[in-house]
Amino acid sequence: MGRVKSLFQSISNSTGAPDGLLERYSPEPAKANGEESIEGSLVTDVENMPFGGSFGNVLYIPDFGKIHLATVKITHSDYGPAWYDPQKYVYKKTLVELKMVDLDLGCSASGTGTAGTSVTNGQSYP
Repeated sequence: MGRVKSLFQSISNSTGAPDGLLERYSPEPAKANGEESIEGSLVTDVENMPFGGSFGNVLYIPDFGKIHLATVKITHSDYGPAWYDPQKYVYKKTLVELKMVDLDLGCSASGTGTAGTSVTNGQSYP
C-alpha cells in the first residue's frame, strides 16, 4: 500500500499530469460488482526525459500518448464467509496482473496496447 500511496503522491505533486492518472493510481481501492482492486507500479520515477514528461511510472509523449511502465493490479473478489470462521467475511479470490508496458495512445492512431503481460490468480482453501 505504501508504494501505491508514494506513486499517487509523485503524480499528484507533478504539474501538468495528463488526465486520468490520479484516478487510475488512487490509493483508495476501486470497488465494483463485488470486486475490489488497486493499481500501482514497480517503477517509482523516470528521469531525464528528452521530450514530453514523466509522472511517476508514466511517460507522456505529446501527440503520441501515455506509456505506463511495470503496472501491477491486484483484484480481490468472491467476498463471503471464511472457511475457518463462518462469522468472518473475507475475499476468497485474488488476481494479480503485471503489465510491463501498457500503452494509452492519444494521437491519430488512438487505442490501447500491452506488452509483457502476466496474470496469476489464487483462491483460499477450500
